[in-house]
Amino acid sequence: MNYLGSGNYFIDLNYEYGINNMLTLNSGGRIGEDYYALSLGTVLGTEWGAVGITAVHSFSRLSKEAGLDDWENGWRLGVNYSRSFETGTSVALAGYHYSTESFRELNDVLGVRKALERSDIFTSETYKQRSEMSLSINQSLDDYGFLYVSGSKRQYRDGRDDDDQLQLGYSVNLGQWSLGLTFSRQYSSQVPVQYAYNDDYLDSLTDFNAPRTKEDLLSLTISIPLGTRQSNMLNMGASHSSRGMNSYNMGVSGTVLEDQSWTYGVNASLQSDDGTSKSLGVNTQKRFSQATLSGSYSIADSYQQMSAGISGAVVAHAGGLTLSQNLSDTFAIVEAKGANGAKVINSWGTEVNSAGYAVIPTLTPYRMNRVTLDSGNMLGQSELLETQQQIAPYAGAIVKLKFETREGYAVLFMTQKTNGGVIPIGAEVVDENGQVLGMVGQAGMAYIRAPASNGHLKVTWGELSEQACSFDYALSEAELSSELVRMPVNCQSSI
Repeated sequence: MNYLGSGNYFIDLNYEYGINNMLTLNSGGRIGEDYYALSLGTVLGTEWGAVGITAVHSFSRLSKEAGLDDWENGWRLGVNYSRSFETGTSVALAGYHYSTESFRELNDVLGVRKALERSDIFTSETYKQRSEMSLSINQSLDDYGFLYVSGSKRQYRDGRDDDDQLQLGYSVNLGQWSLGLTFSRQYSSQVPVQYAYNDDYLDSLTDFNAPRTKEDLLSLTISIPLGTRQSNMLNMGASHSSRGMNSYNMGVSGTVLEDQSWTYGVNASLQSDDGTSKSLGVNTQKRFSQATLSGSYSIADSYQQMSAGISGAVVAHAGGLTLSQNLSDTFAIVEAKGANGAKVINSWGTEVNSAGYAVIPTLTPYRMNRVTLDSGNMLGQSELLETQQQIAPYAGAIVKLKFETREGYAVLFMTQKTNGGVIPIGAEVVDENGQVLGMVGQAGMAYIRAPASNGHLKVTWGELSEQACSFDYALSEAELSSELVRMPVNCQSSI
């Protein structure tokens, strides 16, 4: 990935291992040019909530070409807690401490390099940060909407003032309409650490005497469905800032396919401050089981921008490697051997691959998640013996769900005894190894998955020798490719 237009590429690596349904270990790494970061952490889910601890160590060098070739390293420790209550309340708390001023985020390192290249000034919200705390509380009001409040505080070294933010929000569904109202107040410290490149040296400017700025922002959003289904929406919004800026936007967004795996959006906006600026943008995204493709184009008074991207994840598990869409902290691995092509309902674009696995990229922790497989598009000779499971995972858990399948050729045997008699309902059809393949239903019909193209099957409806019969079958080449073969057979008694 090319970050900040700096020309520097980097790679992110993440690994998670679920010890059990309560404990998950995780680690990760970020590698770039003269930048390395390693993280180690764990998430523990309990009945009192989920607790996560993560430690990150960075090792970086700003610019060898500019003479800044000293390597710096530092630590950051993060602790987070989340819990949901039966009252519809959810709480999330997070805290981060930077043990030394030498810890560097990648965006800071790349930003400084870009400033050196352009002889420009670099500003940052995270450079020489000392600590950060955040709290969010969400409350469901059932039919009366949803209320939330959040706040955060950032503290810095070298005398820089704190950054504080508070946000209140309310949303509600009025029939098919959706309404949202948000108020936020932010205090921002002035002149973060800046770097200006003059001739052959780098000046560090750390004058934090300017007072903090205060900004209040009030926003209103409205969404209206287009048509009878809510797959396409008209979205409108307006916001007013205490610093004199007003903005307005209107757009249409929705899905193209019934499975909602392909989405689109068109948006126009108008901003007024000292002057007026207009912009128009379009975007689209297609989710496949293995990855997500996206593209966008936007045009404004002073620029045009086009982008295309592909994103996804690779999950390593006992059954091998499975490609997936981007993962959340809580997700599931589905195993359904032979169910190639089966779609996962409510997981856009996700389906079981040829190896019999699929990854559901996100689950809601502490809530009952219903996972359903749709066999309508299944390929090959197999069927699902179960199509639905439910799971309530802990936060950060990686859950494995195994769906039982039966592989073989679908055959409806229309059985009768050689003397013309009807085989009783409930008689079991077994193969040569004694495995039960199915049962006889009304009128002697038995639906089974034949394990081979030909063979010998036995039908039993009791323990006595006269309560059994057997028959041979053989499928033709044409029948082998049929979704269902209907075959009349005479069942020969063993006595």
